[in-house]
Formats: sequence, structure tokens, C-alpha cells
Amino acid sequence: MTGMRGIRPQILASVLVAAALSSNAMGAAEARPLPEAKESMSLRLKGIFRPAPDGTYAYESDIYRVVFDSNGQMASLAVRGREFLRPIRGDAGGAGFFHDGRRMSLPSVQPSPDGGLVADGKQGVFLHMEPDRLDIDVGQETPEGRIEFVFFPAEGIRMTAAENPAMRGSRTEKWQIVGKQATRWTAPDGTFIELHYDATPTNRYNGASAMPVNVPYKTRICGEVRFPRSAWGELRAAVDMKASVEDHNFAAGQPIGITAGVTLATPCRPASSSTR
Repeated sequence: MTGMRGIRPQILASVLVAAALSSNAMGAAEARPLPEAKESMSLRLKGIFRPAPDGTYAYESDIYRVVFDSNGQMASLAVRGREFLRPIRGDAGGAGFFHDGRRMSLPSVQPSPDGGLVADGKQGVFLHMEPDRLDIDVGQETPEGRIEFVFFPAEGIRMTAAENPAMRGSRTEKWQIVGKQATRWTAPDGTFIELHYDATPTNRYNGASAMPVNVPYKTRICGEVRFPRSAWGELRAAVDMKASVEDHNFAAGQPIGITAGVTLATPCRPASSSTR
């Protein structure tokens, strides 16, 4: 396979280590065992949505950290240590699905390396993580009542309309509903993020400030949370890998040599404070 672009630094490190192990096997009597090559994945110290011993699931980049609890609620969203979500207490705090104003539990959390699905059979939160963007698409199939996905800002966070909002990600399917509005959340120290959803902030959602997103029956509401630009996002590489034999000539039990070349397309630049 050739021309793999947009490789994150931690994934790139894994590719290089795995490639080096395979290259050392060329011409040898035996290849190194596959489990040893898999151990290179331990270099991916950040940027993986994965479970923690306390039952939570977390993703972390160089800019932000997001945590979901075992009930499928977004319990924390921090930017360089600054928390943007109110602590979960009863029917306020965090972010998650609400049915007629009451919090809903989504006990099934299925993580993948850069995303995941949080669901209960009728409601679903579809996640995709980038170093400077968190895609959160929500859908539901509960025919009765008012279903919303509600974000609760932390104390001191100011919510205002974002000027000229523009999605960083893209949605190409007709059934994916993308809003035209975005709300800027600004912390007292000036740190801010933007939530791209059609929503009207309120100060009286279960007695707390909130940004409820309406999710009609059998729809998929697509949006994202934008963070300051990430240094990871500025690093691009081209990786060319080639096996020593064609794939239809692989012999069972025989070592396969792999050569790889890496070209950095753009240098890593310091992250800026802009969310654009």
C-alpha cells in the first residue's frame, strides 16, 4: 500500500517500529513473532479512545481530553486542563441524551481507536476524534416525547453565537443533518471552543445553564466541537510500504520482508489559539 497521508505522530511511530521489525526479518530463517510487532502499539500513549480501570472511557490529544462514564454520559471535556462541562449531578451536568428533561442512560460504550459508539438500542452517540476536533453525531428512535442531546457548561463559561461558523469535518450523506449555527463557549481565562449545532442556549434547563440540541425521531444530527489548532494536526507524512513478494505468493509460515519509506510533507508548527 502506498501514499498513506495524514498519519498522526503516535500512529506513525507504531508503523515505523513495526516496519523496522519486519525489515530486520528479510533474509532471516524466521520472522520475529507477530506479538512482538504488536507491542509497538504501546507507543501510542495518546490519541486512543479506550477504557480506564475506573470504568470510564477517555480520549486525549495535545489539546483536549474527553471522558465518557459507564452510563454513556460525557462527564468531562477539558482544553489544556480547563474544564468546560459542569459536573454531573442528577439531571444536570456533563452532556448526554435527555427524554422530556430527564437524563437517559446509554450503558453500551463500544470504543474504537479514534472514535466509538455510545448507545442503548434506541439512542446513539457516534463519535470520531481528531486532535483538534471532536465529531459528535446523535440519533434516536424513540417515537414519543422530546429527545434532546444536552451540553451543560461549567461555572463561568459564557455562551455566545459564533461568527461565520464553518465545519472542519464533512458529512456527505443526505440523511446526515448538519446545522448552520455554532455556539462559542468562552472560559474566564479567554480559552474558548465552538460547538457546531443548531441550538439555543438557556439558563433554565433543570435549574442550570445548558445548550440543548433537539433530536427528532429517526434523524441523525451531525455536529462537532472545535478546539484550538493542534500541533498534531499540522504534521503530515507520506508512508510507502512494499512487501518483498506479491500478496498472492505469500507462503504459509515463511517470513515476509517489508520495506518502508517515510517523507514528512509539512513541519510541525506550534498550535494557534484560533478555532478556525
